[in-house]
Amino acid sequence: MLLGAGAGFGQSFEVATVKLHDPQSPVTLANGYSPGRLTATGSLRDLMRLAYGVQDTQIAGGAGWTGSERFEIEGRAGSAAGFEQMRSMLQLLLADRFRLATHREARELGIRSGRGEGRTEAAGSGR
Repeated sequence: MLLGAGAGFGQSFEVATVKLHDPQSPVTLANGYSPGRLTATGSLRDLMRLAYGVQDTQIAGGAGWTGSERFEIEGRAGSAAGFEQMRSMLQLLLADRFRLATHREARELGIRSGRGEGRTEAAGSGR
């Protein structure tokens, strides 16, 4: 998997559960956060976007199921952790439970102007 964000604080959830989402239930991405508690439902790609704060286009690779299988995650920190700490904990949880490995990489993306003219720009260049 390729992501455009770095790793976080290195703290893990005190208690966490990861289970398959019931296919009979509606398929929605539902995230909830309160200090020290995180709940999220979605595909692994959805959960990666939440954990790393990236867009789907910034994730490359992975098996087909990473975008189709849905999971429910609940995590509780030992203290009232902030949102960025919870994201870091989610990154560690995904690495542990899914054996997720990430790295940063610069890529060239094709971009079209409003007039249909094509140009190439480095990903993350801010233009």
